Amino acid sequence: MSSINTNVSAMAAVRSLSSISNAMTNTQARIESGLRISQANHDPAVFAISQTMRGDIKGLEAVRDGLAFGKATLTVARDAATKISNELNELKRTVTQGQQQGLDIATMNAQVASLTSNMRSFAQTATFNGVNLLDDSSTGDRALNVLRDISGNTIGVANQALISQTGQLLNLEGLNVAQGAVRISPPANIEIADGNFIAVQLNAGTPQAREIVFEFNADSDTGANTLAQVSNASRRVVEVKIGDGTNLTPQAELGRLVDAMKSAGIGARINQDGTLDIMAANVTGVAYQLTAGGAAIDGSVSRADVSATNWTTSAAAYTAPTGATGVGTFGATGANTAITVVGGTADGAGNITNASSAIAVVDAAISTVNTALSTIGSRLSQVEGQQEFTKQLTDSIREGLGALVDADLAEESARLTSLQTRQQLATQSLSIANQQSQSLLSLFR
Repeated sequence: MSSINTNVSAMAAVRSLSSISNAMTNTQARIESGLRISQANHDPAVFAISQTMRGDIKGLEAVRDGLAFGKATLTVARDAATKISNELNELKRTVTQGQQQGLDIATMNAQVASLTSNMRSFAQTATFNGVNLLDDSSTGDRALNVLRDISGNTIGVANQALISQTGQLLNLEGLNVAQGAVRISPPANIEIADGNFIAVQLNAGTPQAREIVFEFNADSDTGANTLAQVSNASRRVVEVKIGDGTNLTPQAELGRLVDAMKSAGIGARINQDGTLDIMAANVTGVAYQLTAGGAAIDGSVSRADVSATNWTTSAAAYTAPTGATGVGTFGATGANTAITVVGGTADGAGNITNASSAIAVVDAAISTVNTALSTIGSRLSQVEGQQEFTKQLTDSIREGLGALVDADLAEESARLTSLQTRQQLATQSLSIANQQSQSLLSLFR
């Protein structure tokens, strides 16, 4: 039955044409955006996953920026520490040369002061974007935390303190080519115990006054509260592990002490007669508390006791500071005579003199800088490796994201061509359907 009110063929043609038009719109959108799924209604589950992946990619971009900043900071610190290391090599040559009889000591010491000044300048200017990893007395950030991943984990780099919090450069301030040492003569029946210590006082009577306490600690003691001594801004406590109390000899324990002193920039050595020499250009006192025959013995010697030409050779008691501030008190009256001054004479300022000790002071500084270079170098290598991994991870996530949501442009192009052909056929079909009502007119002629 033919009707001018209801044209079923035209209605079918319109539906087909509308469907084809919608398909063409979606295909063209995919071609324009390059995405098969660009909105949540296209595929809710896949779209949610893709948004999470896009968030990870943005996070990794921030990680890459952080790693680039960390690399630049570490590179600056490495280059400055390398320059300081080179200057220390020159300093050792100068100090060693200064032991030659007949050379002008004043000239040699002036050269030492110049090299020390250069090193201080290198450390102070090793700053990148406010972070200085060599100068612990500087303002701004003195440690570095490099963002490592999108979970917020970091690579931490502590300040290497080539310049200490009190402004001392590698314990080289005032170094003299004839620098001397303080000698401790441990008793023959020494029994180093947990809690024993040796304290080295530096720069007493100056704004840079500080103290380094080397405290012996049993390996079985762990945790934050195992040391009896307290660190603060002017007092550093260094742990010296001594085994379980039975597996190490006192000589081995003193060997660990020497290693700890060198790591802290204090020259130290054990002599063939068992005595211990402690050397630093700015040392103003040494104290100890050791155990011998089951009893504690202690003593100290201080430059405060120096006469016009010599340090005192009568050792004195040492009083540790109370609370968490200050440094210990040296020079109180005592009877122990196990501390002596190597060289036995002093210059007008009370500096003890012993030629070979100056070299040991420089060697301790070299050891400290080498440790800093090793730490900085390993962290820099870690950051560079993390940079490479982060780039590869970003590429992998992008590849996975593309597999989920990217459109196949070749397929979409072929589909568009097919839809265009179908659209033309649907238009022609609609035209034919609309002409059917015209045929009714012939019946009324």
